[in-house]
Amino acid sequence: MFFTSRLSFCAIRFDHILPKSSTGLNVLCKKLSSTVAESSSPKCHVPVQDKIQQQLLMREPDQPPNPARLRVGVIGMPNVGKSTLINNLTGMPVLPTARKPDSTTSNALAILTLDNTQIEFYDSPGIRTRSKSKKIIGNYEHANMPGQCLQEAHLCMVVVDLVTASIRRGTLSAVTILHLLKYQHVPSILVLNKVDKMHKQHEVLSLISALTNGTVGGMPFGPKETAPMEPIEMPPLETEVTETFKNVKKIETSEINTALKQERQILNDLSHCTGWPHFQEVFVVSALLGENVNELRNYLLSKAVAESWRFHSKTVTDQSTYNIAKDAVRATLMENLNEELPYTTKAEVMEWQSTENSLNIFIELQCVKAKHISIVENRAKTIAFGIRRRLSQVFGVNVEITLTVNLA
Repeated sequence: MFFTSRLSFCAIRFDHILPKSSTGLNVLCKKLSSTVAESSSPKCHVPVQDKIQQQLLMREPDQPPNPARLRVGVIGMPNVGKSTLINNLTGMPVLPTARKPDSTTSNALAILTLDNTQIEFYDSPGIRTRSKSKKIIGNYEHANMPGQCLQEAHLCMVVVDLVTASIRRGTLSAVTILHLLKYQHVPSILVLNKVDKMHKQHEVLSLISALTNGTVGGMPFGPKETAPMEPIEMPPLETEVTETFKNVKKIETSEINTALKQERQILNDLSHCTGWPHFQEVFVVSALLGENVNELRNYLLSKAVAESWRFHSKTVTDQSTYNIAKDAVRATLMENLNEELPYTTKAEVMEWQSTENSLNIFIELQCVKAKHISIVENRAKTIAFGIRRRLSQVFGVNVEITLTVNLA
């Protein structure tokens, strides 16, 4: 069966609970009317022809006078809003987003170019242990991806969800702390996302204090009503945990069962560490609503180092046009199908017809069970609309989607 779709082209304030001067803290105090930084740089789209996209990736960067560059590795637990935040920071939704976890399945690059500064955002799948990665995703390698995006990073941006149970208790996950420990030479910042969903906003400061062990930017930090906490010495981090950290390298070369055992031991050693005292800054945002994103973007721009650009100014991602389309399909399935269906239904791009102002994509959705076909068919028009809406923003042209639903 064929389904065709066409497309033509709350204020959150913290000033009543924040100290007037919080050294090393950039928790924001106003609703911003715009989520895209003002710049003389024109807005770019991904070319609809993959050949042109690949040529653009190979093109010599058009270096401006005094170029500046920042490579940001973005990590966090599953479904905390990393991709949504990056899309908002760049002003271009090139990364797949969905309310369900695991919309991001591999590391991907999104690029923001403003005037003489280029920021490379390396998005990563949600942090998991190797054992959970094998159980949920089906392979062990998936667990390595968050660390890989930090290997050459100038800055590590840790994103957490303010409304998850562990964060509301003031506890960073042990596996997150393990990544911070492994890449402790990379400066890091903490971004508390989904503040729009937090009912008790007066608790934000106490959560920040807990998640940072009372230290931000090397300075004591605490709620206005209480005396500043003493900088935590964290002897377990500097002694016992550092000893176990030496075993991290062994994990990468050990036989898998031995590696899993070593990983469990390290995470057990880290279980009493609830925060990270080495964050340079803390931001409180709503990536979905764009609350306070401009302030975070401006901070990142200020941290760029004097280096030549790696990409042409018209480049917005390193992904192929086909991968962008397949990711958009997968994310739309996750938004519109329940239970295992969005994860088991596969999408294949069967035909790609593009002109200067339009794009026609023929996509086959493959169901693993015959009984799933009717379920997907009933949602096909909504799915097609969601796909075209996403892709029209990325490619900047009129989009037509034709779906077929068959048994795999």
